[in-house]
Amino acid sequence: MPRFKLNTGQHISETGKLYRGTRPDGKGGVIEGDVIETNYDLNAFNGPPGYSQKFTQLVDYRDETPENAITRLQAEMDQRRAEITEREKKRAEVHAATAPTPQPQIPQPAPRHSPNFDAMSVKELQQWAAEEEVDLKGATSKDTILRVLRLVKT
Repeated sequence: MPRFKLNTGQHISETGKLYRGTRPDGKGGVIEGDVIETNYDLNAFNGPPGYSQKFTQLVDYRDETPENAITRLQAEMDQRRAEITEREKKRAEVHAATAPTPQPQIPQPAPRHSPNFDAMSVKELQQWAAEEEVDLKGATSKDTILRVLRLVKT
């Protein structure tokens, strides 16, 4: 006998009475979540696809042989794998379509090497200033050159 699970609300039989049953709490009637075992096709009470369904027909596997169960489960697994693969393909297509286009790399200037001025002699400081095109403003002593370089560097 076919079994149906009541997904929502309660159900009244064709004779206008509530289906009666015994729930674990001892009360009669059929409410949401209960299972009805009947010869009537309760799928007729379901709405069109896409809307919430009042009943779900339960499949009874109690009389199934182990060989048939293995075949059925393998087919279900193959179907689920195909659905997952299809979903992943669609997700990849959407991701590729919405992924930002890579921006061209703008070359960054190489960081200027700042030597240890304190360890340099006056001649080395003057050479470094000339290479970096820093105007020493006539400074000749090491202290004056260092002050000018530190001002220009910052």
